[in-house]
Amino acid sequence: MLSKEELKQRIDLVDLIGRTVKLRKNGDHYVGLCPLHHDTNPSLTVYPQEQRWRCFGCSKHGDCFQWVMDNQKIDFKSALDQLQSEYGDGTMPTADRRRETTWDITDVDGNLLAKHVRIDLPGGRKTYEWWLPNGEKSKNGEIKPTVLPLYGIKHLFASSSPKTIIITEGEKAAEAIMAHGYAGLGTVTGAGGDKAPEESVFHPLIGFEAEVYLWPDNDPPGYAHMAKIAKHLLKMGIEPYLIKWEGAPPKGDAYDFLSSAGLRGSLTIEDLLANAQPWPMDTARAKTEIKDESVEESITLISGNTLLIKAENVRRERTGIHARITLLLDKVVLGWGVLNIERSEERGKLAKSAFDRFPEGVDNLCDLSTLKGHLDAFTASLWDNSVSQDIPKLATPAEDIAPLVFLAKPYVLKGGGTIMFAPPGAGKSYITLLMAVSVDAGISTLWPVNQAKVLFINLERSEESVTRRLTMVNKVLGLPATRPLLMLNRRGRALADVAESVKMAIKKYGVKVVFLDSISRFGTGDLNENVTANRTIDSLSSLCPTWFALGHTPRADDSHTYGSVHWDAGADLTVQLSSQLKDSALGVGLRVTKSNDAPRGQMQAYALVFSDDYGLTEARPARAHEFGELALSQKLSPTQEVINFLLDAGQATATEISDGLGRNRSNISSLLNDGDDFIKTRREGRNQFWGLKDKTL
Repeated sequence: MLSKEELKQRIDLVDLIGRTVKLRKNGDHYVGLCPLHHDTNPSLTVYPQEQRWRCFGCSKHGDCFQWVMDNQKIDFKSALDQLQSEYGDGTMPTADRRRETTWDITDVDGNLLAKHVRIDLPGGRKTYEWWLPNGEKSKNGEIKPTVLPLYGIKHLFASSSPKTIIITEGEKAAEAIMAHGYAGLGTVTGAGGDKAPEESVFHPLIGFEAEVYLWPDNDPPGYAHMAKIAKHLLKMGIEPYLIKWEGAPPKGDAYDFLSSAGLRGSLTIEDLLANAQPWPMDTARAKTEIKDESVEESITLISGNTLLIKAENVRRERTGIHARITLLLDKVVLGWGVLNIERSEERGKLAKSAFDRFPEGVDNLCDLSTLKGHLDAFTASLWDNSVSQDIPKLATPAEDIAPLVFLAKPYVLKGGGTIMFAPPGAGKSYITLLMAVSVDAGISTLWPVNQAKVLFINLERSEESVTRRLTMVNKVLGLPATRPLLMLNRRGRALADVAESVKMAIKKYGVKVVFLDSISRFGTGDLNENVTANRTIDSLSSLCPTWFALGHTPRADDSHTYGSVHWDAGADLTVQLSSQLKDSALGVGLRVTKSNDAPRGQMQAYALVFSDDYGLTEARPARAHEFGELALSQKLSPTQEVINFLLDAGQATATEISDGLGRNRSNISSLLNDGDDFIKTRREGRNQFWGLKDKTL
């Protein structure tokens, strides 16, 4: 009589339950209607690997014994007796429950050295046993597979001068090769871990005038196994060939290829032999690619796995060359760090960290020393590769000149940068948002537009405020009020702080143009410094080739951007915005003051119409003579300047207005007290706040 555990090993639970339940395969398990309760939706799941079952309807579960007990409503002893009578006599009801296959391992003369037994268990599991020639099971390492001859060696010596010898992993695959008329040899060690035959196992091949081919299982351990064999053969003076079955399933081997026409398709073993290549002396092929913001080296292992070494933010510092180095295998990060790449110990630590995460088999195809070598070679040329993009190259002009492409003509030039400047409160934020949505949606109501993906970066206002404005802008352009716009809202933050996330968003969403409100929030230093202006312009251009940014003007001069002259010099276009309030409409004039490649043109005027309750209700080109001051290109009156300031601020004190406009406070105070357009809104201590009379914009 078998023990309970021995009996469970003999039973195929899928077969047992399948006698009374129609089971359907679903991935690595089976499902069916549970007979233990009224089941209309398959709730019973059978797990062949674990030899367990569970019903997610009635919550009952267990093993083969529990199934018989619940299904037949009997106790454990009765269930055990029933299964013993069926499975405990040493025979199996069907051939596909437990199968044993035995291979005789002999020397070249056919003398039996060991028996290798493969046991196929229920659920697709398998195990191996070694038996001695006397019929006893091997114990305590009596048999050492690494020194045993290759399976099939006696047939090789019995054959008449074969022209082709194919070495594969395991006896089963070797037998399939022999069945197709070729000399097949199989290793008997398995491929996991460090398992591989010793060099002496292959010495009998010396003297054969035949091409030797290695056919690995299609997984990293399989290739690593054959790599060890190739090393032995090359040392012996035998140059093997590598058989690669393109399209092989994971772990697919010679047996799978030769026994399944569905897997191999129209390919034949002769095709594989004809396409086999000499075993590579270097088990990896490296390719370096220099990109705008990174240098990458992809290393393809013979197993097909790809090791990637990626360097970003390469720069020279006082202590040496630094970079962020990332190591990936098949796009999975193994390790990364910011290194001084000139220090071997730092490179070694990163290589060790990545190597420790290698999956089984890959560590044998690319050991730690090899990985460190790849990293050393990559970093040795990294600086030269990084700066190679700055080396002058011959520029070959096109035969025909392509016309300029504007995303919003004439203010947003494809591949160019624009700075639009105006005093505070002139309406430039509304105009910028209108332009951004028009480009993103492809709406040419206000400007001729070429549609492109937009990222709008708001560093000036709250997310709630800008989202409300977006709703109004969508409506006036005839779009659904809830139409989204890709936007980054980081009020009070510097763009330099979020530049990396901006780069990621541009890449992820395919952004073609960036709108920034405003350059004063870039965070690179004093706006009056030339180096600050140049760094900001360069940073914007590196983020996206096409950009549109808002700038402020000096207090007493609205003819240029506040700060360094290099703001105007660095931009491809500069646009001066002026405005005039008339009743409920804000007239906005746009005049191109600099254009590197296109004519400047005349000022274009637009009308933004507001209501007391809903804010912006209309945006359109201005009618002729609608805004006289804009039409005459006159400077704004002090009253108009204060009106524009309060349009943007909502309410402010006389001191805040005078500071913002660069005007005398006494004059501003008199204007507020005497003007018909202004009203006192609230008081905080000695500070009186002012707003616009009957105009909530």
